[in-house]
Formats: sequence, C-alpha cells, structure tokens
Amino acid sequence: MIQRSLYALLFVAMIPIGTRVVAQNVYRCGNSYSAQPCPDGSRVDVADPRTPAQRQQAQDATERDARDAERLKQQRLKQDQARQGAARKTPQAPAHGDRPA
Repeated sequence: MIQRSLYALLFVAMIPIGTRVVAQNVYRCGNSYSAQPCPDGSRVDVADPRTPAQRQQAQDATERDARDAERLKQQRLKQDQARQGAARKTPQAPAHGDRPA
C-alpha cells in the first residue's frame, strides 16, 4: 500500500519534467485538437505562462494534496474496519415473529 503511494507521488512529481522536454505544436481543428495541422485549423499557443516559482507552488500543492488524500484514505479504511468489527460483535435481534428460545 505504501509502495503504491510512493509510486503515485513519484509519477506526479515527474509530470512537469515530461511536459518540459517535449514542445510541439497544437492545432485546433473544429472542436478537437491535434498535433497535426488540418485544413481550416489554427495553431494554439500552449506555452505555460507561469513563472518557475508559480510552477513550483503548483507542484508543492499537488504533492500536499496527494499526501492529504492518502492520509484521509487511511483514516477511512481504519474507520471502516472498526465499524465492521463492531457490527460482528453486536448481537442480532430476533427476526419479527421469532420467539427467543
């Protein structure tokens, strides 16, 4: 479980690296977008206008959100386990019409 979280965090951290490496043109072709020019299509500026500091803030927020989500997930799983354990220990009331022996 922890290993999966670490892989997810690593993946999120690698996203900005991958997007900086490949710069390609993007064209709007009607209601869709393509890397290939099309008739009557227009080139779209997809450059990231943020400063390096703004990109870092966004990355920090993404990492913080991922940690918070994992923490909340673990809390929910513990609560679910506690409820299941309590439900197993709770005596069942007799069904309607059944008489206690």
